[in-house]
Amino acid sequence: MLTFLLPLFCIIQTASALGGFIETCSEVRFWDPDSVWGNKYKTSPYLVARCTSSDGDDYCTWLPLTMCYSNVDGQLVARSQ
Repeated sequence: MLTFLLPLFCIIQTASALGGFIETCSEVRFWDPDSVWGNKYKTSPYLVARCTSSDGDDYCTWLPLTMCYSNVDGQLVARSQ
C-alpha cells in the first residue's frame, strides 16, 4: 500500500507546487518556430501552453528549453547549474 501512496503523494505535491497550472492550461505542447513539419518534440526549443486566466480570458505562456531552470519555492527560476 505504501508503494502506491508515495508516488501519489509526490504527484499531489508537484501539482500543488505548480500553482494551478494543470487546472488552467488545457493544451501543452512543444513548438519550434523554424519548423512547420517533422517530429517537433525531438528538436523543439520551446514548451508552450494555452491557459485561461481567472477572468476567463485565454493566454499563451512559454518556456524556452534551451535554458536551465530550478524550482525555488514553487517558482521556475533560471539557474546556470
